[in-house]
Amino acid sequence: MTPDEWNNLLADSVPWRQAYTSVAREAKAYLEISQPSGALSTAELVEALYPAEQARGSAGIVARHRMFRALAALADHDMISWVTKGEPRRNKFGKTVVPLRWRPYVEPAAPVCPHCGGKI
Repeated sequence: MTPDEWNNLLADSVPWRQAYTSVAREAKAYLEISQPSGALSTAELVEALYPAEQARGSAGIVARHRMFRALAALADHDMISWVTKGEPRRNKFGKTVVPLRWRPYVEPAAPVCPHCGGKI
């Protein structure tokens, strides 16, 4: 997508559901097509989708910020099978954070019965 398309899709006037759906669609496409050798951090994924050097003016800054928020929300809902959680660590402000690592889709494992070991 071009920077102008991102700016329009992620403008403050666009409802969150529509904006987050756009981010999920593009993130899934990128992860499936590029097949990264290792998992990407959220910052690396945002940089791949909308590089900071292309974000011009306040619209670009707002779009990239909204992309970070969208990915954080999508990690717990629509894209849960596309993300793993890293080791908790302290950020520069002393707050404990759990970094997200993005990767291509992985089929969730079938639940296993604790008694017989068979699939549920």
